Amino acid sequence: MNVRNRDTVRVPAGYDATLRITGWHPARKSCPQGCCARGQGDRNTYWIHDVGGGKNVLCTTNSR
Repeated sequence: MNVRNRDTVRVPAGYDATLRITGWHPARKSCPQGCCARGQGDRNTYWIHDVGGGKNVLCTTNSR
């Protein structure tokens, strides 16, 4: 994972997509399926990354 300036338009060399961080939650058991969605009708695809040795999760979606 790489961090970039949010105003950058291009995907950094060596990568094929950029993800936007949308949330941070304690441990996965506190973040069941759908916990990253921004609302009931949210149809975005989210990826959940375990961070902090599995103590927290980071929610991401495609950057637009």
